[in-house]
Amino acid sequence: MLKHSRIEVKYYSQNRSHDLFEFQESLSGLSKSNRWVKLADHFPWDRIEREYNKRLRNSHNGAGNKPARMVVGALIVKHVEKQI
Repeated sequence: MLKHSRIEVKYYSQNRSHDLFEFQESLSGLSKSNRWVKLADHFPWDRIEREYNKRLRNSHNGAGNKPARMVVGALIVKHVEKQI
């Protein structure tokens, strides 16, 4: 809850996530030769997800975190594309 003057505003997460299996099926059509698919195969996703989730645990009940693969993947794409 944020306070601005005397007005209290509470933000809610908009849960727009898709079913995990539905999401995986949509990615199965990507070619194994796709540069992002090749790059993703080299990452220890289990370890990344554990570390990411461990650092986001807190005593506050806030909005849920975004999936680690999405956050890390977006950062990688951002930095790779910036260099090109």
